[in-house]
Amino acid sequence: MQSVTYRLDQSPVTPFQYQQDVEKYAGNIECSECEASAWFVRSSVSGGRERVACFAAHHQDGCQIKTVVLVVDDEGVEPDEGTDTTRINVDLDKRKPQEILVPEPKERQPVDSPWGVLQRKYANAADYPINKSLRQILSCLIKNPDYPEDDVSIRITTDGGRVALEGEVRKLLSHQRQLAGIELGTVRLFWGLVTNVNRKDGEVWLNCGDYRTEPSLLVRDENLEEEMLKAFRLKSLDELEGAYFLVMGWLAGSERKPIINFGFAKYIAFVKYRVKHDEEA
Repeated sequence: MQSVTYRLDQSPVTPFQYQQDVEKYAGNIECSECEASAWFVRSSVSGGRERVACFAAHHQDGCQIKTVVLVVDDEGVEPDEGTDTTRINVDLDKRKPQEILVPEPKERQPVDSPWGVLQRKYANAADYPINKSLRQILSCLIKNPDYPEDDVSIRITTDGGRVALEGEVRKLLSHQRQLAGIELGTVRLFWGLVTNVNRKDGEVWLNCGDYRTEPSLLVRDENLEEEMLKAFRLKSLDELEGAYFLVMGWLAGSERKPIINFGFAKYIAFVKYRVKHDEEA
């Protein structure tokens, strides 16, 4: 798209205008027809061809002004979901070898969190049975926001078997637009869409809209940022603009500005998209 709508006054916005005042427009733009949240796609050069800057969105079905095709990065890398429809088991230590992070520096301090003091433990890369993952669950939520059925339970373990979260999924899972009334500091699952990324005082904010009033995921320091870059094979966290997320974390901030915190990269999953260009098959 070469034009989107600024939500606050319904005025049109072009890529040039967006770049002139990113702070104003980031998280506040949407498709002019279907009103899906939009994000800015930077210009780039690939294969000797220049890609002009544009906007993208996860459009509603039937939207007539969809001008770019989004494809999922690493689609199909997850194992099949399995046959147990009443219980979801997630072991955050059992990851694919290519997603394993390098051992963290010994000088890194344990992290204070609602779980108590946490210290990262790494699984043995030589033994990875097939497991349901956060990314699998997220893929299901993208296709069906009402997933799963009301009576389905979940048990998430980490750090060699410690139960980090357990209970009925629908009582533990909240979309970014359904955070009212959630007790601050309570560990649960959150999911939604990252529309823009900004940095301030050494922290990175993955914003779900207007950074001043809508929810944000907080990447608290350079250590967690580096961990995420390695875990998700990213050059920059800016690549997560337009990505869906599912995270096990806790809520902070205020009702006016909710902040979603999480401890380590293994507690979050993304389904990341890129623009498909005409020359691709």
